[in-house]
Amino acid sequence: MTGRVITEADFDENYDFHPYSYYEEDPAPSEEIGRIFNLEKGAVQSSKREEGEYDFITASDTWLTHNEYTHDCEALIFVFGAGGSLGKVHYVNGKFVTSDLCYVLTPKNPKKVNLKYYYAYFNSRRKDIVRRLARGTNKKAINDIGPLFGMWFQSMLMGIITWVLTICIFIVVYGRMIEIYMVTSVAPIPMASMMNREWGQMGQNYLRSLFALGFQAFLIMVCVAIYATLVQNIAITDDVSSAVWTCIGYTVLLCFTLFKTSSLAKSVFNAH
Repeated sequence: MTGRVITEADFDENYDFHPYSYYEEDPAPSEEIGRIFNLEKGAVQSSKREEGEYDFITASDTWLTHNEYTHDCEALIFVFGAGGSLGKVHYVNGKFVTSDLCYVLTPKNPKKVNLKYYYAYFNSRRKDIVRRLARGTNKKAINDIGPLFGMWFQSMLMGIITWVLTICIFIVVYGRMIEIYMVTSVAPIPMASMMNREWGQMGQNYLRSLFALGFQAFLIMVCVAIYATLVQNIAITDDVSSAVWTCIGYTVLLCFTLFKTSSLAKSVFNAH
């Protein structure tokens, strides 16, 4: 990528600077862009812009303003994060700030690099640049199919496990409620035998079972409180899959402990 900027002396007349007419390209390419320019990504989101006196350069052709600036130099602004404006290039010389959808290109050797030439070159070759970037994106998408398939499989498996655990917890909780209704519905029979010397043991066992059911409800609340604390303390990092599997592990533990509350409550009150 070599060439020279066409100046007014070449035409002996005055004319406006236009990106499609101000360069003359040599046929042989020279160096990679990364060897010619320093590349720096913009740091300000458009939604966080505040009106000010400095140019705020985005993917749009119309520049806005911001109350702070990050650069005070001559540079090219390359748009990469906006689909409709991909490959667009702005030329700027002065104090400015760019959005996070752009790259700031500053020459590594300002004495040897004419930014107006490269501004004209990039704009005239925009379609070719976008086409090459699109090919690179497609290759990247193909390479990402494997991880995406793995993530889809994990999501499906997590959904099935969560569905099964939800059913188990539903059975435990509502099963205990039905059991309480059944036990209280037959209360007159064992309670009537309490005063009988031969049948009094039946009434005592019934009271133990009733107290065990009530105590089991307390144990269920303790299990749910512990589960809520564990889930709250899960560290949300870049590895979302690990966090989700940890949550499922805690849910399996909750399901197991809910099933154990019945035997634990009965053992405390020596109920049969």
